[in-house]
Amino acid sequence: MSAFGMKPSFKDREGYDNWIRGWKKLYARLTVSIREMRRELKAAQRAGKDTSQAQRDLQQERAMATKAMDLLNDAKVRMHSITELRKGIQEQHATFPLEIENVRNMDFHFNKKHLEFPDIVPMWIVKAKGQSFYVNHVDCNTPWTTREQPDNPSTKGAIRIRRGTLRIDAQANAVID
Repeated sequence: MSAFGMKPSFKDREGYDNWIRGWKKLYARLTVSIREMRRELKAAQRAGKDTSQAQRDLQQERAMATKAMDLLNDAKVRMHSITELRKGIQEQHATFPLEIENVRNMDFHFNKKHLEFPDIVPMWIVKAKGQSFYVNHVDCNTPWTTREQPDNPSTKGAIRIRRGTLRIDAQANAVID
C-alpha cells in the first residue's frame, strides 16, 4: 500500500483507529526501506559505482514518507473536526425544545455535511434571527419562496419564509408556522 492510497476518509473513532493502524504499518515499512536504501547507497558510493538511480529511488521513498506524515496530520485534523462537530450538535440539541416567535426571515436548506456524516449531522439547517439550527425534519405550514445564490460556494439555494414562528421539538424536528 502506498501513501497515495491512504487519504483519511473515516467517519468515527473506530475508523480513525483502523486508519492509524494501517498508517503505522506503512510508515514502518517506509522507514525500514529508507534505512536500507541509505546503507546500499553509501556502499555503492564507497565502491565507486554509479549511484544516480539509487539516489532517485531514495528521494522517492523520502517523498513518500513526507506524504505519509502529511496524511497523519490530515487524519488528526479530520478526527478533531468530527469530534467538535458531534460535540457542537449535541450541545445545540440540548437546548431543544425551542420556540422563536416573530421571526422576520427564516431560511432552511439541505446540509451537505449530512452526506459525509449521516450518523452525526442532521439533514437540514434552519436559519432564524442570526442563528443556525441543525434539525432532522422541517414542516412548513406557511407560504414560502425560493432564494437562489449561484455565486455562493456553499449554499446555492434555500427556502425562505417571511414572518413566522419556529418551533423545534426535543427530537430536533422543526415546525414553521
